Amino acid sequence: MEAIHRRFVPVAAHHDYEYVYLPSRYREPISSLRSKLHKLKINNARVLDVHYPDRQVVALLVHTEYTADLLAAFAKAKVEPIQGFNPLNPDLLRDPKYADLSGSDRAAKCTEVHQARLVRALQHIQLDHP
Repeated sequence: MEAIHRRFVPVAAHHDYEYVYLPSRYREPISSLRSKLHKLKINNARVLDVHYPDRQVVALLVHTEYTADLLAAFAKAKVEPIQGFNPLNPDLLRDPKYADLSGSDRAAKCTEVHQARLVRALQHIQLDHP
């Protein structure tokens, strides 16, 4: 019903998306995590990407207009989002092969890794064209 409802509502004025970062005790298969989202009554079709940017952190990409609904569902389940998480923080680059990089090189590598993650997310997003 929600998909039908969205079909007859005016197109959103903003076409912005954002990641919501949440605590996660461990990395689990995305399908398992999506099953848990479904149990929380979160519409998985509105969650465009799920990945783990760091230990004990899961990132959900949603349209900005769905963010309030997503956060309300998590608040009801007593799950607080992580405020101020920065996926470009060089401290997140924990691979030992990057340990000898300078601060600026670590920041550049972290940006490169993050951008590669975003490109992978874009490749999996299915556009809904009428």
